[in-house]
Amino acid sequence: MCNIKNRYLGTVILGCLLALGVPRIAYGVEGTFTTYVTQVQPGFAGRSWQDAGHTKDATVITLANCKVNKGGAAYGSSTLSSVSITLYQNGKAVKTIKQKCGTYNFGNYGPGRYYFTISAINDNKSANRTTFLNADPLKVSY
Repeated sequence: MCNIKNRYLGTVILGCLLALGVPRIAYGVEGTFTTYVTQVQPGFAGRSWQDAGHTKDATVITLANCKVNKGGAAYGSSTLSSVSITLYQNGKAVKTIKQKCGTYNFGNYGPGRYYFTISAINDNKSANRTTFLNADPLKVSY
């Protein structure tokens, strides 16, 4: 039997649970954004984000539909062998992952201000206008 007193108590308990952050745990990742890159070279820096450390989720960057070209050539006219991404926390490089696009899982480095760079394309680390990367979408979750 449910009376008014029990309903009130249930409402108070639910309100406290919501205020304490139960939805953060239930929804998983703390934040995410999706964008794209067009004709970027090694050294390109992505936008930054603040990880407040509300979850223990890894920082994951996913590049899809990657295409590479040389200066002046059509998108995708060169063969893609690898893209290296470096993750920075509070201005310091914490990890670099090299692979042929896809999902880059950096793990969890705790709270801080983060950004990433495209540190190499096909092992070329120089922004010498010879190698360009296109990826759409580019997704970041943390």
